[in-house]
Amino acid sequence: MTHILESWEDFVEYAGFCRYGAYQVLRYGENKVEVRVLAGKFGYVMEYELNDPESRKTYEHVIRYVQEHGFMKVASTVPEEQFFK
Repeated sequence: MTHILESWEDFVEYAGFCRYGAYQVLRYGENKVEVRVLAGKFGYVMEYELNDPESRKTYEHVIRYVQEHGFMKVASTVPEEQFFK
């Protein structure tokens, strides 16, 4: 089970103790994205409007953090039982 945290700052504090992390960016149309970040048993999920300067700035901050800290980028997700067909 993954526990979703409301605060990015709380997530960053916890993630500092984790060895591995992963993230996924899901696009919804031209200007909307959802970012999902996971470290250990805690996750962070947020939607961003890329045409809104403040939202885009926060999105870029999150992406910069996960890239600088070596989080693995998840391309897509499939149920485990369907992975090997």
